[in-house]
Amino acid sequence: MIYNRWKWDSKIWDYVTVGAFAIWKRQGKITKKPGMKLAVGEIQKDNLSESMAIVSELLANKVMVSDMVPPSELAKIYHAAKTVYIPADEKGGGERAIWEARACGCNVEIEKDNFKLRELLTGPVRDQNYYARQIKKGINSVVGSAQ
Repeated sequence: MIYNRWKWDSKIWDYVTVGAFAIWKRQGKITKKPGMKLAVGEIQKDNLSESMAIVSELLANKVMVSDMVPPSELAKIYHAAKTVYIPADEKGGGERAIWEARACGCNVEIEKDNFKLRELLTGPVRDQNYYARQIKKGINSVVGSAQ
């Protein structure tokens, strides 16, 4: 499993945020956080102007910006962060990033207005095996009821 706890003493960033550079991800909120900051995300190919406006705002406010990275590299970034900050609104996703960061043992912070993500801060951390079991259970329930 890529996202797990391992010893990493060197913290480079005070705050790291992860997610597509999109309005609903609200990465601009990281500019108000103190210290060294990094935003890792994907440029929306079908909405380049929106993504580039967000990237420009981040850079203008001394936030380092990175394109998406492979999961093995993202795990290293999580370990080098004091806090993983997911400021997305309730429609903005963020579930996977929270579970990845928590699986790495990170402190995770969200915005107070996102009630959907709040439960993920304390509940169990789900992995691919959990999802596979849930998909199998769903398929079996449909196949079983169709017979």
